Amino acid sequence: MYSFHAMKLQAFLLSLLVPVCLQAKPYWQQQVNTKIDVQLDDKKHFLYGYEQLTYTNNSPDTLKFIYIHLWPNGYKNDRTAFAKQQDVLRQTDFYYAKPSARGYIDSLRFVVDGQNVDYNSTNENPDIARIDLLTPLLPGGHIELSTPFRVKIPHVFSRLGHTGQAYFISQWFPKPAVYDQFGWHPIPFLDQGEFYSNYGSYDVSITLPKNYIVMATGNCSDESEEQWLNSLAVKTLPNDTLYNHSTPTSDIETKTLHYHEDNIHDFAWFADKRWIVRKDTVTSPGTDNVVTTWAAFFACK
Repeated sequence: MYSFHAMKLQAFLLSLLVPVCLQAKPYWQQQVNTKIDVQLDDKKHFLYGYEQLTYTNNSPDTLKFIYIHLWPNGYKNDRTAFAKQQDVLRQTDFYYAKPSARGYIDSLRFVVDGQNVDYNSTNENPDIARIDLLTPLLPGGHIELSTPFRVKIPHVFSRLGHTGQAYFISQWFPKPAVYDQFGWHPIPFLDQGEFYSNYGSYDVSITLPKNYIVMATGNCSDESEEQWLNSLAVKTLPNDTLYNHSTPTSDIETKTLHYHEDNIHDFAWFADKRWIVRKDTVTSPGTDNVVTTWAAFFACK
């Protein structure tokens, strides 16, 4: 049997729990659906893009402005948060790099719900911009935001970059920062740092010379591209698997690849004309789901 004191203690603990349950707020997160069309210039190492996104405010708050990540500007000069972190880590390649080896994003012209809007960034953090909304975004509402953009792809110092005509394209397009129960998180680009991002759908079209092999987030919907990759996956290894003596010339003809995926928080892609391609399947542990897997790599023979 409970003692009188035990019953009083139990009643006291329950009295503490009840207000917590009553005050608990439902969880929410913002949703950002993104559509991008981008073209690669592999002679000058530029990306030319156009982005359209739908930002849905699932928070209980009215938003008067939005922070946007301009990640490539982290490579703009030796005064960015990325550059300072590299200096602290005694990694001097970027600090002493020529301007031609660095990168940036420009040609931005933001439009919100059909109206031009200004954006502001600082010299200290050129990779973060603030857009003041002409009309506040109410809880449950959404805005349509679009902009052209151009990216000067830097040499490989971190996630975004190129080595010759090998391209590693991540953290590359204008992207809303996260707004959660603690407010905005306009975090600058860092080499050693996690990326806190919104979830949503991505629909991306990539145009580039036809003989590039592309590996990207999501599923490619182009049947001809899949057939080509399937043919590469069964080819024998070439004699010069590292292309030490030659690099394939880019085709004059281009192709446009379409990728789509839902409920993800980012989109990255990688392109090279020299990869070995292999294909297989794996079964998701604990399920009967069979997943097609691709590998693209250099190999020594």
